[in-house]
Amino acid sequence: MWRPNGNILNDDGFENMTTTSSFSTKRVFESRDELMEWVQNIAFSLGYIIVMRRSKSKNGVVSYITLICDRSYIKQYDGWTLRVICDQHNHPLAQYMEGHAFARRLKEHEKQLVADLTNLNVTLHDILSIIKERDENNVSTLKTIYNERLKLRSSRNYGKTPMQVLMEMLNEKHFVTDFSVNSISNELENLFFIHPRLLNIWKAFPHVLIIDATYKTNKYGMPFVQIVGTTSTNKTFSIAFAFIVNEKEDNYNWVLTCLKSTLEKCMHPHVIATDRESALMNACQQVFPGATRKRWRRTFKIDDEWKAFRIMWTVLVDSPTRIVYNENYKTLQSMLRNYQDRTC
Repeated sequence: MWRPNGNILNDDGFENMTTTSSFSTKRVFESRDELMEWVQNIAFSLGYIIVMRRSKSKNGVVSYITLICDRSYIKQYDGWTLRVICDQHNHPLAQYMEGHAFARRLKEHEKQLVADLTNLNVTLHDILSIIKERDENNVSTLKTIYNERLKLRSSRNYGKTPMQVLMEMLNEKHFVTDFSVNSISNELENLFFIHPRLLNIWKAFPHVLIIDATYKTNKYGMPFVQIVGTTSTNKTFSIAFAFIVNEKEDNYNWVLTCLKSTLEKCMHPHVIATDRESALMNACQQVFPGATRKRWRRTFKIDDEWKAFRIMWTVLVDSPTRIVYNENYKTLQSMLRNYQDRTC
């Protein structure tokens, strides 16, 4: 079907767009890449994407390439020229280029920028913002940046085992680490690590420890031990982390010994809070015999008991002096003793 302006309507009712004049040129390009870049820029400005459909080579040299819309070259002796075979599109021109995977691709210098900013721990949103500020025609998305970072990570870790990747990362970030392996199979059994910044905070506030282990945090099934401390302003902070092969007393003993080695003798904790896991409690007794141990797993039968405990706990934490703290602590102990079937 013809329209008065000479354009054709296709079977879907869209106007066939003729853009031959935009690609008409007598310019001789020095390389195929130069010609491809020129064609893609022209197509992008018009609202569509041109990609390579097929190529023809002779004696290992590409001499002919056909280009099509994503929804031809002839090689001469002294350069590349363009011949348009079909200049009509059976779809309307795109208003937004984000829907075209080819248009979302990053240029080489943008890929390098992503790599540099990733090394500086810049977030995905900030990387994308920087790229768009430098190129207003860039239509990349967060998914584009995510995929590029995934490629970078895969290329860096190629040929390495997950354990090698982890140990390299810990060493690069200057973590304080220790590990133990099976004497027969040489497989990793325990891994302990502390970030240097957390170590400095831990040395400033070594008085209270909260220790717990979680399950199903990794595909290897190794329990994950997290050790937490508290500051003088009642804020908690992570101290150390460890993967252990199982939750036995020897494994907890090894973790706490690694932790103890990071402190001077006069800086050992005074209070250690744990759940009722006997292996962990025994290890605490062996490694930190001078610390008071508190077990924090407690079940309240009714909501009123829980609310009363929370209120009394807040009063205890907000005690202004040591004398008031001791009085509030005795009150809390007395309240807990009154709950039937509860143990301190």
